[in-house]
Amino acid sequence: MKVLVSVFARLPGWLKAAASVSPSRLAIGAVPAAACLFSFFTILTALRIPATLARMVTVLRPNGAGVRDEDFMGFSNVDTLIRPAYRRIGSNFALHGRYGYTWGDAFGLTMRERFGNSSITYRLLHRLGDRAVNALGWGLFIAATAAAVALGFTVYAAPLAALAFAATPVIVFSYTSGGGKTETLWYGPVLMVLFLAFSGNTLAAALLWSLLAVANLMASLLTAAITGPALLVWALQHGDAGDLIIGVLPGLALHLLRFSKAGFAYFAKTVRYCQFASHDVGAALNGGKVLKGRLPVLDEIVAAGPVALSLTAGAWMNQDPAAALLGFTCFFSYYASRRFFFLSDFQSFDLLFSAIGIAYACATGNPWCLLISFIGAHRMRDNHHCSVPLSQTMQSLAESGIATVRDRWYAILRYGLEMSDAFPLIRAVARPKIPALDAFFAAIPDRSRIAVETVRTSTAMQQAYPDLWMRGFWFMTDDLLPKRDIELATKEYTFTLEHELSMARLLKLNGTQTSPERFFETCSAAGIGHIVVLSRATMDMLSQSGWKAVAGFEFSQMDKPLRDLLNVSVPGMILMSRADADIGIVTPQAPWHRKGNRLVIEAAAGTTYTIRYRHFPEFRAEQGGVRLPVVPYQPFDDVPSLSFMQVTAVGDGPLTLRYVDYPGRVILNRFLRR
Repeated sequence: MKVLVSVFARLPGWLKAAASVSPSRLAIGAVPAAACLFSFFTILTALRIPATLARMVTVLRPNGAGVRDEDFMGFSNVDTLIRPAYRRIGSNFALHGRYGYTWGDAFGLTMRERFGNSSITYRLLHRLGDRAVNALGWGLFIAATAAAVALGFTVYAAPLAALAFAATPVIVFSYTSGGGKTETLWYGPVLMVLFLAFSGNTLAAALLWSLLAVANLMASLLTAAITGPALLVWALQHGDAGDLIIGVLPGLALHLLRFSKAGFAYFAKTVRYCQFASHDVGAALNGGKVLKGRLPVLDEIVAAGPVALSLTAGAWMNQDPAAALLGFTCFFSYYASRRFFFLSDFQSFDLLFSAIGIAYACATGNPWCLLISFIGAHRMRDNHHCSVPLSQTMQSLAESGIATVRDRWYAILRYGLEMSDAFPLIRAVARPKIPALDAFFAAIPDRSRIAVETVRTSTAMQQAYPDLWMRGFWFMTDDLLPKRDIELATKEYTFTLEHELSMARLLKLNGTQTSPERFFETCSAAGIGHIVVLSRATMDMLSQSGWKAVAGFEFSQMDKPLRDLLNVSVPGMILMSRADADIGIVTPQAPWHRKGNRLVIEAAAGTTYTIRYRHFPEFRAEQGGVRLPVVPYQPFDDVPSLSFMQVTAVGDGPLTLRYVDYPGRVILNRFLRR
């Protein structure tokens, strides 16, 4: 250890400069310093390839690592917060279909508006489960890497190279504890698309990309956005532009069809969300600080630098300017996604950059580019559940008061050795069994809509995710509450789709920003029958205005690591309701249930029922074979964008409200209106 520290402490002046500057800013010396650390940690991690592969097989196999599949929640604590949301989307596709209606999301949402979620991908997730889908994606990436190495270099080295890449931190993290991103399943095929394109098989690559577009929108679009300009230059240089255009036309047509299904209004909301989400995602990867200035920060250099370096080296050695263009687009796309317009989560960037590096190196037969890609795949993403956190370590050391350069680098190396020895730190996390928490949820009636008191924080991420505690904790309940048709009104998807309602009302559901009268008005109009209260001020206000506590939970009954992970800053939560008021999703109160794309009310003759789900023209109502009009109803005068539904029963008995949609309906309706 002393010898290693002595060597690193005597590196040239750029190393000392890199250790002394703030790690959140770009200094010229940070580039070679990061390269040295990459190389050092690559050696340490590569020595653990057999153990890493064995651990991956253990956690990915059915009922592996001592956790049954039905109890499985994720591969790390952070992973368990996000993965249930993707499982819920998968069940929505299975239950409602590509052209169905999801009742429990943002006051009702058509599946057309989920144009970014691909039916094939999520149906596979629902049918196979998390472990099998991640194992399939990991296996496809291994197979694609082996095929590319065999075709570009030698078949004898292909298995070893593929397994070596499969054990790198980027790949391990992406297919386990990376937050359950479903599009990671398709980056093996993406690698083959790029290998064919770089090898000069333009038509085959373009057709395979169109086939990939059928399976997953996000993976195909991100690939096209980043590699498209360079591939077009290559095609023009080799006279293959016609093949490229012919091959991608089916995929482009499919994407245009997907966008048209959602409609311009929802597409505009998505664009607006991507604009402000970029700042929040960038802040999350920068220690909670919003990125300012034009210079790249260390995380951007570490994430996009290796693939840009590999392609730039290939451009110089192969006299290939298109490769340099691709290197620039890789770096700029990651930079822009965190500052100007959110393109995708960092897991997708990580896998795509690895696929680009491997494909280009194999297609050109350049071992140096392959080596740079291999080292770059040891990126130490800031997640201590999986890999070595490089930039956060440097930042904490810079703020720790350690005075000398030698001591700083000694601390970095020592921490790196400890983390490399423990890599990959993935495990199968079982669903926590807390009887008191189960009892709290049991107090919520089936087919209810609830809201959580919104507690605004001063974090940099509050614009996209107004309450980090709420987001993390309630994401964990996506495996539980939807089974009983319990809906959460104050959730991320509602904030995205109903920005006006969120800013005017939902983000002010507390005792200091909203009066008792307006609080009740908001809950009554939105069908929110139960409130989860977090503060004494809100509980006192509601208690004095007729609300009653029906259940409670003390967070001290949770393990401290779980409380810390969920950012719990309150001692407990109280469930409150107004039993004396007619508040509900369907009013006046009547027995009702929903299944698939139908909602059935046991109606009374002459009664007008308000159904607090978002109105769409595709809804049909009937009772006893009689077609009934579905009338839009605006619940809030200050939120004209949201409309619910009203239907008047003509007799006693079941009244059925059904959502009817099918392919080509939008185009057909426009034709009929003409």
